[in-house]
Amino acid sequence: MAARFEVPNPDQNVWEKHSISVNTNSSPRALENSVIQTMDLITRALSAPSKPMLDDVDQTSRVVDRQICSENMIHQADLLMRKLTAEYMKEASRNTRSKDHMRTLSTCLSDSKSDILQKMKKGVVYFHSSEDLISKLSNIFRDKIVVAGYGDFAR
Repeated sequence: MAARFEVPNPDQNVWEKHSISVNTNSSPRALENSVIQTMDLITRALSAPSKPMLDDVDQTSRVVDRQICSENMIHQADLLMRKLTAEYMKEASRNTRSKDHMRTLSTCLSDSKSDILQKMKKGVVYFHSSEDLISKLSNIFRDKIVVAGYGDFAR
């Protein structure tokens, strides 16, 4: 697992100035030194905390970005399918199905959502309005679930 982590680089990342590396495969003396280093690090960090990074995006820009995102059909479709997935999973759990069944249903729902979103991005599936999206997408999602053999959860 250690190979996956980067060594702290305080020159590149300011928040890493209070970082150390401890080799746990060392001798007892080296581990004792690591404990001392850790205590010193804590003392230094408490005496000189890093300043929070400033967010340079202004509030009006955020409002505009959120508005664009909320009007995006793909974003709306994603939110709707997450809601439908939660409903179908809740319905399935009420019927006390096995964990394997719940896992495969979850995978089916996730794959269906991904497939529909990909088709929307490619322009294969298109919706004219939010109302059109809600009615048609619910049916498309439900049909995919029925085809996959989970029709008893599609209301």
